[in-house]
Amino acid sequence: MNQNESKMNNKEIFENVFTSLDFISKWCKNFTKKDFEQNLMLMDAVAYRLYSVGTIAEKINISKLEKDEIHWVYRLIEFKTIYSNPDFKISMLSELVYDNELGEIFRLVFFLLVEKYEPNAKIVSVEKDKLSRVYKYPIITSNSIWTVKKR
Repeated sequence: MNQNESKMNNKEIFENVFTSLDFISKWCKNFTKKDFEQNLMLMDAVAYRLYSVGTIAEKINISKLEKDEIHWVYRLIEFKTIYSNPDFKISMLSELVYDNELGEIFRLVFFLLVEKYEPNAKIVSVEKDKLSRVYKYPIITSNSIWTVKKR
């Protein structure tokens, strides 16, 4: 863990998680489940990214979350345990990515960011291939699904 990670607040951690899930989504979007299961490099990249999500999710201060949000934080933390084991089942990873569980987590993290940490934000979908996420301080990610701006 680097020094910057230890000083991150919940919002910054959820932004990190969101960005990681966004990467995974983009990496996998042009692959079928079968193609994914035959691409070791992609599977390793996704498994490592999920492991990283689990590692950083351990730093979330759950005392500041609602009961239903805590469940999802524990689900994120599970990624560290599952994907730190070199014998994890390929089918577990491909089911997570292709059976929409990851999509549900992705949406939850996004809406948690908007509702809890940017309550006055306005969600605007933007043109495909020109996607960005803009928060009140200088964080701009050019490959996100939404743009969030203060009203």
